[in-house]
Amino acid sequence: MNIQTDVERLSNRIWITKKSRMESEARLKKNNTLANTLVAYYTFFVLGFSIWSLILNASEKSTIIINVAAVIASVGLFGLSLLIANFNFSDRANQFKQSYLSLDELEHSATHFVRSLPTDQTQITQSHYDELYEMEKSYNNILSKTENHAKTDYVKMLIDSNKQDRLSVNMIFYYYLHKLSFNLFISVLYLIPIVTVVWIFITL
Repeated sequence: MNIQTDVERLSNRIWITKKSRMESEARLKKNNTLANTLVAYYTFFVLGFSIWSLILNASEKSTIIINVAAVIASVGLFGLSLLIANFNFSDRANQFKQSYLSLDELEHSATHFVRSLPTDQTQITQSHYDELYEMEKSYNNILSKTENHAKTDYVKMLIDSNKQDRLSVNMIFYYYLHKLSFNLFISVLYLIPIVTVVWIFITL
């Protein structure tokens, strides 16, 4: 095995990690937007329930039901806000961005290094191996500064790059199952206030 093969293997790892972390950034930014939209959505319903209860007669059964719905929505909004703050989508997305930008620079360095290698293997010196070692250290150092990307980010990157042949059937199944579960979960969060309003009208 020659040094060029080692560098190309490193370059491939850098490229895969860079692209996966681009997917991570995009996913977290999307989740951040979705989370803020959900908070605004639930806030609207909490305010709506509160105003609705003020309009009605305080002694009416409907007012009690609406007040209970407002309390439930307020607790849900509070829990959702805490959950979103804990996930810290925006800062994590920025960390992934810094990571893949650093990996992009390292990838360019590796490409330049390959091009500068002598074609004659006998002219390869210890300094070339030392430079390869430093690039490997840089790669590991970049990885250590950020959390690892999710498995789904890696799978999505390969699917989008038309490299799904590298994936097992189980990994592809896991990706689409995860995607379906996430979409169903978000749909349920959006439906809860609407179902509550419909339930109130039926009860009235």
